[in-house]
This record gives sequence, C-alpha cells and structure tokens, in this order.
Amino acid sequence: MTLFQYCPHCAHKGFLPTESNAYTCDACGFHYHHNIASAAGALLQDDQGRILFVRRAKNPHQGKLGIPGGFVSPGESAEETVRREVEEELGLQLGPLQYLASFPNVYPYRGIDYQVLDLYFTGRVPSLEKVVTSDEIAGYVLLPLAEVRLEDLAFDSLRAALQYLVRPNRM
Repeated sequence: MTLFQYCPHCAHKGFLPTESNAYTCDACGFHYHHNIASAAGALLQDDQGRILFVRRAKNPHQGKLGIPGGFVSPGESAEETVRREVEEELGLQLGPLQYLASFPNVYPYRGIDYQVLDLYFTGRVPSLEKVVTSDEIAGYVLLPLAEVRLEDLAFDSLRAALQYLVRPNRM
C-alpha cells in the first residue's frame, strides 16, 4: 500500500516511494523521509517485585495489558515521556528510572501500521494509594513475572522487553 499519493509541496499525483521510508515527487523533486516514531514506557515494580500493568481502554489492542507510556513529543527526552505519561495515565510521580532496552514495534491506527521504536525503562512504583486512571486506561494490575501470560500483552515489543528483563547476563 502506498501511504501517500499526492506531493505535499506541489500536489502532483506522482509522489512515489523511492525507498522503504522515502518518497520523491517526480514533478517538483520534493523528497520526504517517513521515519519511525519513538515511544517510551516503564516496567515499574513494587516492593514485592510485581510489575504494574495497565489495561488498555482503547484500540489498538483494547482490553490487552500494556505498561504506562506513550509517544515521544517533539523536544522531549524518552525519560521525560515516561514521567509525563505515568502522571497523565495514573497520576503518579516517578523516582529514578533506568534504561532497559529498545525494540521495534508496529502500532496499527486507523488503517495505517506505524513503525515505532519502543524504549523501555525500569523503575519502582510508588504507593498506589493515589492512582487516578485516565480515560486511556481501563484499570491496572500488579503481576509477578511468573504469572504474566505473553498472549495477554498488547504489543510484541512489550513481550520482547519482558523476556529481555528476565534474561540472565543481559547487556
């Protein structure tokens, strides 16, 4: 499927893919790179080692388990994204975060599969006494790693991050 048909610069219909992520207009020469998006999320553990998962209230993957996180906004670091998203989704303030790993992902939205690089961090979950969920979250649950069913997770990158988290001698 061709993502774009018309040049955004001159409106010519000959706006054609020239590479896997690039388009060039054969009339005016305008060149556009459709690069991947970045997202960041946090695998937050409580004092008992359980991970905080959120249940997605909206598509894609409504009803599946995810973690607090979201797309990186312009001018924002991945760490700032995680802190902002955790506060927006759960009303929580986070302490220190540690980078874990990154994994490619596909985010299907309104008929388009967006290519995303998901950046994962780990941290500790503060008290859950003051959790206030946003409309993006249908609820939350704390699960020990041994009880997490990979098929219940919303995204392939989250499955990869959890498998990486438990891998001995990870780099």
